[in-house]
Amino acid sequence: MTEFFFPPQDVKAVNPAEARRLFEQANHLWFEEGCYHLVLPLYLEALKYDPTDPVMLYQLAVVLRAFERFDEAALALEMASLHQFLLNKTGRQLLARKKKWLLKHLYNASPLPVPATEIDLKQCLSQSFHYNEWLEIAIAASQRRMFLLAAIAYDKSQPFSESQTTWEGDNARVNNQSDRALLNNMRWSAKGLFEKANHFWFKEGRYHQVLPIYQEALKYDPTDPVMLYQLAVVLRAFERFDEAMLALDLASVHQNRLSENGRQFFDTYKQYILKPTSYMLTMPIPAWEINLKELHSMNFNSNDWWAISQAAEDRRMFLLAYETYLDGRGWCDSEILREEEELRRKNGSDRSRLNYMRRD
Repeated sequence: MTEFFFPPQDVKAVNPAEARRLFEQANHLWFEEGCYHLVLPLYLEALKYDPTDPVMLYQLAVVLRAFERFDEAALALEMASLHQFLLNKTGRQLLARKKKWLLKHLYNASPLPVPATEIDLKQCLSQSFHYNEWLEIAIAASQRRMFLLAAIAYDKSQPFSESQTTWEGDNARVNNQSDRALLNNMRWSAKGLFEKANHFWFKEGRYHQVLPIYQEALKYDPTDPVMLYQLAVVLRAFERFDEAMLALDLASVHQNRLSENGRQFFDTYKQYILKPTSYMLTMPIPAWEINLKELHSMNFNSNDWWAISQAAEDRRMFLLAYETYLDGRGWCDSEILREEEELRRKNGSDRSRLNYMRRD
């Protein structure tokens, strides 16, 4: 049998839409079909497309704990906490509460007669378990938050009930629905996705991951002029000029959604994006492939660093510009430090403008 490990090693290009599709497929098997033997590879595959999704990480922790992979479950919870800034307020509260419960009960689960990783509810129902065994399965499944299995097992544990329902079974069904709904209540909106991409762009320099996230955010609100403006900045930086112009034109059509200051800012910086691209500086690595954390492991000389810094400033990739500025200069004095600080200021200013562009 193939083993599947967390965290996944072969992380793929960020694709929130594909991650969500796989996640929902796995959720259907977990919450509605009871095909527990099929869910783990799907959850792990979903994370390959978006390894920082805290909702998926939380649900994976539930599954790993149920499958007695306790260390991996704890790691998934920690990673979910690390990226909880992507959750809405309710989601952060839910994660804190559920994380506390899961860690407290991490190792507290009664044994099952069949390994949880191998359980297929349909096949399980064909087994000739005694009603006392069904009760043991129900208790163990409930402790593992496998509530669909628990509900059916509680029914089977009451052989003399004509309706084949019990309070425990009904409660397990409610818990199953509650756990399913919880994942949606934690989920970000278009704004949440936008903030995630902004964090990568302005705070972490994960330029190689931002574009699909900005595009995914726009699927939920395709006329948001702030997101369209920032997308245009990113597309221009990545030399996708025709698409940048298209995003900018669409932002112009919907600029009535901006505040008065936002419209003034938009009119000013629209001209920057529209300036001739023939003057754009080049850098020794494509902008859309840059991960700032890995950049300094590359064997660049001072001329390369200077080219990266200058080209990054031209692209409004100010985080990258100031992080590579001193490497390009090769020396440091008060004037150079002031120039570096100005790049830092521009990065913060660009980030804050996206907030006050919106209408109150």
